Amino acid sequence: MTTHTNFLNVDLDLRSDKPLDDFIAAWGDNVHIMHHGEAPEGWILTLEVGAQCLTIEATLREFLRCIQSLPPELATRFANLKGRTFDIGIQAGEQPTRWHGACSPATLTAIAALDAELVITVYAPYEDE
Repeated sequence: MTTHTNFLNVDLDLRSDKPLDDFIAAWGDNVHIMHHGEAPEGWILTLEVGAQCLTIEATLREFLRCIQSLPPELATRFANLKGRTFDIGIQAGEQPTRWHGACSPATLTAIAALDAELVITVYAPYEDE
């Protein structure tokens, strides 16, 4: 059984009517592509930051830095995407009995300014093999 609850990572999910290759090219090695493809509701791009970030705050700030570095035409396209979701992943474990991660008001304000969702996904403990 997984023993410790811990922060895993943050995924950024982007949704659009068109392929999202321009974002992949613009961000280059600053991100890892987890998925890019067409779905019934349009195109989906799921990313993780390329930098090794140990906290929720640091990971979100790194994504915000990448977004702020977009050239004007891509920044406009980003603002007009069908969806922008920051998905915080937490692995649940048996210990500690209480765990918390935090986001600063400045980070939450920056995410809200992007009209993005903030989602928390908690993965159940699992049996170690």
